[in-house]
Amino acid sequence: RRSGYLLSPFDEIPLLLDGTDGESRPFLVWGDSHARHLVPALQALSRDYDTNGYIACLPSTPPLLDVNLVPTYYDSIAEYNAQVLAAIDRQSFTRVLLAGRWSYYYHVGTDSHQSSLTDEVGGDRPSSVVFEDGLRRTIAAVRERGIEVLILKQVPVQHLNPSAILWHAERFGYDQDKIGVPVVEHLEYQRPVNEFLDSLAGPGVTILDPLPYLTQPNGHTRVQLDGKI
Repeated sequence: RRSGYLLSPFDEIPLLLDGTDGESRPFLVWGDSHARHLVPALQALSRDYDTNGYIACLPSTPPLLDVNLVPTYYDSIAEYNAQVLAAIDRQSFTRVLLAGRWSYYYHVGTDSHQSSLTDEVGGDRPSSVVFEDGLRRTIAAVRERGIEVLILKQVPVQHLNPSAILWHAERFGYDQDKIGVPVVEHLEYQRPVNEFLDSLAGPGVTILDPLPYLTQPNGHTRVQLDGKI
C-alpha cells in the first residue's frame, strides 16, 4: 500500500480513512486516477457521517477485467484488476462504484502516438470495442457476486490545465465563469461513450452523472468555485 493505492501483490483493499473509529461500509470505489480524485470528497463525507469505505484506484488503470494497454509494459493492468476482483471475493461488498477517464480508453489508438486497448481475444478490433467488452465483463463479474454496480460518467475535459487558465483569467480579468469548456462541447465529445454507459443501466446497475454539479447557468462547465479549482 502506498498513498492509498494498491500495489502488486496485495491481500487487502485499503480504507478511505486510516485511524478512524467510523463504521466501515461495504462500499468500494474501483478505477483509475479519475476515481482517485473522488477520494477527498468521499473522505470528507465519511468524516461528516462517521463512516468509512474502501478504495482500489491506480493511475492509468481502468477497471476493465482482462484488458491491457499496448505496448506490453502495460500488461500489469489486467493483473491488477484480477487482484482487485480476488480481494472483492475476500470481503463482503454490497456496492461497487466504477469511475475512470472513460473517453480516453474509448478513443485510444485513434492517433498514432496513443496506445490502444487489447484483450485475450486479440485481433485488430478498435479500442472502443475492447473497452465495451471489458466493461461488460467487469459488470457481469461484480453482479454475479450479488453486488450492486454504480458507474460514474466522466467529468468535463478542459482544453488547458485548469490552474493555467485560472491564472490567466485572474491576470487579465477574464470572467472565470466563462473559461470552462462549453457544456454542448462536453456532451458531444462524451456522446459515444455516454450512450454506451447509458445502455448498461438496468437492475443492479446505476449510471451517475456529475455534470449537473459542474454546469454553469451560462452554458459553460465549472472550473472553479470561490477561487478554488
